[in-house]
Amino acid sequence: MSKFSAYGATLVLEGDPIAQVSNISGPSLSLDTVDVTTHDQANYWEQHTGTVLRSGTVTFDIIYDPSLADHVAVLAEFLTMRTMSTFSMRL
Repeated sequence: MSKFSAYGATLVLEGDPIAQVSNISGPSLSLDTVDVTTHDQANYWEQHTGTVLRSGTVTFDIIYDPSLADHVAVLAEFLTMRTMSTFSMRL
């Protein structure tokens, strides 16, 4: 359960707000680990150490309307995906 409501949050693509966002979830943060257990350690329990922090994924559900220019822009981003674009979230 979230401590804060996301009501009023806005998904933004290259500075332009995207209309009709119905659900926001994430991020799914995680930490990769590696087993560092050795045969000469003092105890018999396996040991792990953290390695890479993963930023995870944030997802947005959109009630798609092809008559909205911002939705057409999001679809174009999905279809091309050849250039870097900036998505952000305003709270």
